[in-house]
Amino acid sequence: MNNHPYIHNGKLHTAYALFFRTFGKEAPEQILEELGLTQYHHLSSDNRSGKCITAADDGEWLHICDDYSYDYWYDPEVLLATRRVANRYDTLMLTFPDIDNFYEIEYWQGGTIRRRIHKEDAPFGIGSFGFMFGRIGKKLPGESLIKYRKDPCDGLWKVAESLGISTDYETMELQIFVDNSPHKANHYSIIQARHGRGIIH
Repeated sequence: MNNHPYIHNGKLHTAYALFFRTFGKEAPEQILEELGLTQYHHLSSDNRSGKCITAADDGEWLHICDDYSYDYWYDPEVLLATRRVANRYDTLMLTFPDIDNFYEIEYWQGGTIRRRIHKEDAPFGIGSFGFMFGRIGKKLPGESLIKYRKDPCDGLWKVAESLGISTDYETMELQIFVDNSPHKANHYSIIQARHGRGIIH
């Protein structure tokens, strides 16, 4: 598959990233188990195949990053499990765009949600500023860099950096976890994913 995360200009190219402020207290395998992602197994070589998760630890924040199949973005059970972990650790969830400029931010601090926003492009030709759903809390630093109809990725990484998350993946040790089971289409639809995230339209 060609959708594995890779490093571009120092940043990890990923569709969906979870950051847990564990201060090194938990290994990626422990968090993956809590998220219900036990089908992913650590890969000791770079011979990747199947669906892929990239993990890193910057000493303060544990990074769990999906490939561009958005596999666990679609799964409402993973979202619920992530929010349970957020009761213990400060947690940031970022969803990056694919071919459009849609994005998501969800930030939990001290077991309380501080920021949530889901932004979608307007339908082609309408010319509006797009749709926003589930907006909670004040803007986080970095959000101001996300401009109308522009790629939001730089701004999303600035949001992470403003919380003390390292985004220099060229200096971090990356761990790869793969799911080699026969690839099947996500059995959760985009509608189910949206409902799980409070995005209903």
